[in-house]
Amino acid sequence: MSQMTHSLLDLAPELLLLILFELDAADLLVCRQVCKRFSCLYESPDIQYKCQLAFSAMVDGAAPGIPVADRLRALKEYQAAWETSPLTLHPESFGESNRALTSTEQTNTKWLPFNGPFVATQHGPELTLSRLSSSARGIQGRSWTLDLRDILLDPQCGASAVDQSLVAFAGMGRGNPRCFRCHLFTMASGEFLAANYSPITYGVDTAWYNTTRELAIYGEALLWSITSPPYSMVLLYNWKTGEFVRRFEQCNTNPMHAQFLTSDLLMVSMVDLYFIHIVDSNKLTSSPQGLPLAYILESPASGRYHMCCRSHMACESNAPEMVPLATFDHDPNAAVLVSLLVDRSANRDSRTNDRPTQYIHCISRDALLSRLNYPNLPATGTRRRVLHWDEWATPNHDSLLLCISTPSTFSLSCSGSRIAILFPPVYPFAALTHDIFVFDVHRWARTDKTSQEAQERAMRYFDLTGRVAQANPRSPPTSPGMPLVYHIVYKPVTIPSILVGESGIVKILADGVTFLREDFADGTLVLVECYMLSI
Repeated sequence: MSQMTHSLLDLAPELLLLILFELDAADLLVCRQVCKRFSCLYESPDIQYKCQLAFSAMVDGAAPGIPVADRLRALKEYQAAWETSPLTLHPESFGESNRALTSTEQTNTKWLPFNGPFVATQHGPELTLSRLSSSARGIQGRSWTLDLRDILLDPQCGASAVDQSLVAFAGMGRGNPRCFRCHLFTMASGEFLAANYSPITYGVDTAWYNTTRELAIYGEALLWSITSPPYSMVLLYNWKTGEFVRRFEQCNTNPMHAQFLTSDLLMVSMVDLYFIHIVDSNKLTSSPQGLPLAYILESPASGRYHMCCRSHMACESNAPEMVPLATFDHDPNAAVLVSLLVDRSANRDSRTNDRPTQYIHCISRDALLSRLNYPNLPATGTRRRVLHWDEWATPNHDSLLLCISTPSTFSLSCSGSRIAILFPPVYPFAALTHDIFVFDVHRWARTDKTSQEAQERAMRYFDLTGRVAQANPRSPPTSPGMPLVYHIVYKPVTIPSILVGESGIVKILADGVTFLREDFADGTLVLVECYMLSI
């Protein structure tokens, strides 16, 4: 009697789909080549949606009741918009920004650096926080307004929690130049309400040149980067209790930055090193023993480069229901850490306006944690592990190192797996072009979609041939002659302007590139506009 044999292909299509759905995108690409049946199953909406999420470094959102086929179509339109959509003016994003201001209010009209998916602007005594709309992701635009006269604050920056249920603004106390203040607000009900927490204050000795550089919220942790000559420091607070936990400081005015790589790893930048401490952001308390130091990450050449991190890498959210119900969102594991490196050994020539060589390094969160051998952290009490540049930052398929080859200022911003860089025009007269580049830094970014114009334009600003590295043997390895690894989007923004003091700032969000233009006349800021890559 012959023995019956069974094959995986004998299973019902529904069961095969459930099995295939457990594979990652790389394995699914292999399976589609096994046989015609697997190839047909690969084309199903469920499998296609999972693959497209991976290919675009996104994760499924919390929006209910949307069929998979509709999510897949919206995701493809979202990705295509990054390559085809023009930058358009969005004046409605800033509420009362176009109203007539008094001469006193004009001096307090400005864009505020904000750590989160919002745009913050101040118009006289009013602070406006805007969330720009996204038809592809199903996000509705909204604005919140705050009267600063009620809280006696001159804001300098702001931040939102990962779940967007809490917003903080920090700056100097009005009438007290020796006191830093941070105020907290809730947004759970869709309104701007004062939080049931006391303002956090920090006093300093000097009353001159005090600046809040950056603010960030992770779990119970509030990270507050300030400069008060001759010191720069990062303050760590528990915002729920107002408890002061730790101060990191250095005796120079170079800005310090800090962020949580995960909910239990805090990274602080100091001159040419990154210090990574073990601390639970969700159970934050002060300790007499301080915070255990797990790793030290070195710059390319010790003492030669100033290195600081420039991005907001979101940790796991404890309240995902507070996030706007989007169809899909950025994958937090694909979020990139952006480091700016400046050659401190090079002296700027004031006669030619030459600037020291600068580098932009990007590495995904997953890749960095893998090189740190996370979650296998060094045991408490053991010697900290020192990683040289070659061990944690060498550019390859999961990281990128850009050399800025032109002596120009630039604005930089990061969101998810994308990094946006803005180069302003050399002469701010008449109608000139601001050049905006968006690099998509993840393993599935497709270089074949990068246009010839984007590559040629990028050659004006970035050393893509390695000639700077070849001329300087102590420069970081940028893989000379290597073709562009990651997809580049190039967008020129040409605006009419006759104002000498114009400046531009780029802020990249999940739904596009926001170009903020500020015009000055007679030393007074008179206009703030937003140009958005509509999606």
